[in-house]
Amino acid sequence: MNNLFKNHSDTLAIIGVNVALIALMLTLWLSANSRIDAANTRMDTTIALIYQESRDFHSRLISLEERNKK
Repeated sequence: MNNLFKNHSDTLAIIGVNVALIALMLTLWLSANSRIDAANTRMDTTIALIYQESRDFHSRLISLEERNKK
């Protein structure tokens, strides 16, 4: 077994580095995904607030126009 590590230490080192890089890339991808999800949630909330404010403004405008017609 000791002879195996001695003869293939460079191969094991390369495999170890590749595993570490894959773990790092996976962590970065998951982090980016969570940030994108958070940004999408904020955008959806902002759009909903703008839509609601637009509807409220339109309702007030219609009521003012109705009042001015009389």
